[in-house]
Amino acid sequence: MVDDHPMLRRGVAELLSLESDVTVVGEANNGQEALDFLANNPVDLVILDHKMPVLTGIETLREIKARNIDVATLLFTVSDSGEDVQEALKLGVDGYLLKDMEPELIIVDIRKVLRGEWY
Repeated sequence: MVDDHPMLRRGVAELLSLESDVTVVGEANNGQEALDFLANNPVDLVILDHKMPVLTGIETLREIKARNIDVATLLFTVSDSGEDVQEALKLGVDGYLLKDMEPELIIVDIRKVLRGEWY
């Protein structure tokens, strides 16, 4: 879980921890911290905020793809900008979720991405 807002990051991590088959293995405050974590820790999914200091979600996604890190990626953001969505799609994001969605739907959509479905 990568987000520069600790309350949101921990809240989503808590929500995910309620699922018996989901384990949050790490949290990062920005994209560089996420890349550092991914270098030594294989994970199935990275949930990225879009607007963060150091490296944005898009920049982090670009680096994940450039480094050929085998991980599903999900952008979790307040931005519903067509430009942001198109940029993420061009980079090969596996899912794009808006932060104003209902919490119970986050789990459903994360499961879709983990099954290889785009959301």
